[in-house]
Amino acid sequence: MIKRLILHLVFLGLVFFLLDEYLLVEKFTVVGGWKGYALITILFSLIMAIVKPIAKAVTAPINFLTFGLFSFVINAAMLWLLEKSLEILDIGVAIEFADWTLYPIVGFFMAIVMILIP
Repeated sequence: MIKRLILHLVFLGLVFFLLDEYLLVEKFTVVGGWKGYALITILFSLIMAIVKPIAKAVTAPINFLTFGLFSFVINAAMLWLLEKSLEILDIGVAIEFADWTLYPIVGFFMAIVMILIP
């Protein structure tokens, strides 16, 4: 259980790093260096563990009608919630999206990571 949690956090932090440094350069930015990646990864994991199950339960009929494609919208909403949480907490770490259309793209990468982690 602990091993899976650590593996999940490492891969999630790696995805944030890869998106920031290589894939979405100048469109997706993590401010705060390695501490920023660590705090964002932990906060995003908490949001995914607490809020996402509730969101999935509420939107289950829509998700069923769209054959599961609405889960990308849920992932994008979790990223938006992460961004707003970091603004409210004001801990010196931030995520900056250049455009609202990046939420589903980053959400897609996060969904792939969630699928690949055993």
